Parts: sequence; structure tokens; C-alpha cells
Amino acid sequence: MNKLRMNDLKNMNKTELMNHVLSLQEFTETALQEIDDLKRIIEFRRKLEFAAKSEKIDESLQLLFDEVDVDRVPAGNDKLPQEEVTVAEHTRKKSQKKTELPSDTPVVDIYHQRDGESCAICGNETMEEVGEKIVERIGYQPAKRYVERHHYVQCRCSHCEADREAGEKSLVTSGFHEKVDALMATPSMIAQTVVQKFNDGLPLYRQSGIFKREGLEISRQSISNWQLKYWELLKPLGKRLRFHIVQSNLINMDEKGKALPFSSPWIAR
Repeated sequence: MNKLRMNDLKNMNKTELMNHVLSLQEFTETALQEIDDLKRIIEFRRKLEFAAKSEKIDESLQLLFDEVDVDRVPAGNDKLPQEEVTVAEHTRKKSQKKTELPSDTPVVDIYHQRDGESCAICGNETMEEVGEKIVERIGYQPAKRYVERHHYVQCRCSHCEADREAGEKSLVTSGFHEKVDALMATPSMIAQTVVQKFNDGLPLYRQSGIFKREGLEISRQSISNWQLKYWELLKPLGKRLRFHIVQSNLINMDEKGKALPFSSPWIAR
């Protein structure tokens, strides 16, 4: 729009002035609309930078300006003809995989007695046994808790028996390990807590809740102390195992257990 001076306005007649005012009004409305669109774009950019990331875009921010979209379906032609493709017919065999348990799985046979069956066709109640139908079902028996009562032989020095100051110092318990044998849990129970934590992804506080549901008041701090004590005892074995592994030229390592942020399959040479 050309810039007008005061003299130009004075030389205009009434019709020219009215047309000029209308053109200015149209120009102002267009400029205000563009300013509003730009503000929305800036607000959208700010949300992308500081807010949570998402692939979903606000519908109000789509197509802010009337630009030509070459991929848009033309008006009045919502349904375009689609190309038909002929696919060869084929048959697929239904997978019939049977769940197989280890061969040493115990089998419990349960025999059911007759319950007054009758013929479904004529209603005759005199039925003759011709065989049996065997249906195999997988059962589950919850874990059992039991108490191991260990009896250790205690010995006392006969030479120190007269010395009252020695007291219990002369008492020796044969085969008793102070670090692990004094724990309330057996090695099998501690091993189960380790498997549940590191392989099944079950936190210690949930394991403590399971024990409580079974009637055992065991805190997660106690479970953690059990695992730490056995970890200290197994350190020499881990170092020895690592020593033998690093002697190889190729080490294949695969971490397929619990998905941790720092775990990934890799090969070390």
C-alpha cells in the first residue's frame, strides 16, 4: 500500500475517501489475523521446548495459513478410485503346539466315579462302560515353608573348665559358621529371594509383603542383609570365575533377564 500525504487526502473526493477507508480496514483485519497466527505459532514453539514431548499436535495449529496442500483430496472428490490388487489364495495350518513339561514332573492320577449318566438320544439310564477319557491338566502347589532344626555338637576344654574367667570362651561349636549359620533363613530361601529380585524383578518390599501374607514378619532390611552376607562369601568364587573367563579370546555375553537401562547384549574380545 502506497504512503499518502495530507495533500493527497485533501484532493480526494468522497468516493475515493470511502474506498481508501475500506481498503485500510481490510488491510488492518488481515494484519491482525496474521499477528494472531504468529502469536499462536510462538506459543506452540514454546510448548514444544518446555512442555512434555508428544507427537500429537493441537488441531487449532494445523494449517494456520491458507497454503496449497498438494496431497489434499480435491473438493467434491472425497473418495478417489483405489487400485485393486489380486492376492493368491493360500491355506495355513493351524498351530497345535502342546505344552510339554519336563519328563520328571510328578503325575497325580485322579479317578472319577460314575454319576448316573443317561443316553442323550433315548434317555436310557443303563449305560455300559467302554473305556475312559484321560485329560491332563497342569496343577500348581504353592511353596512350602518348613523349619530346619540344626543340632551342633558343642565342646569345652577340660583344662580351662576350672578357670571361671574364661567362661564361654572355651566353648566350641563344631561346624558352626557365625556369618551364615546364625541367620534365620536357609541358603535355599535366600537364593529364592535373589532370583525373585534380579531375575523376576520383584523388589524386596514386595517380597516382604508376600512373607507377611504367609504369616512371616520379615522386613526388607533383613532380606537385604541376608543377600549381602552371602554376596561377601561368594566374592572369591566370582573373582575366580572372572579369571577363567578373561583367559579366552572371545567372550559371548547375553543379558536377557530383567531389562535394565544399562544392560544390553554385547560381545567382548
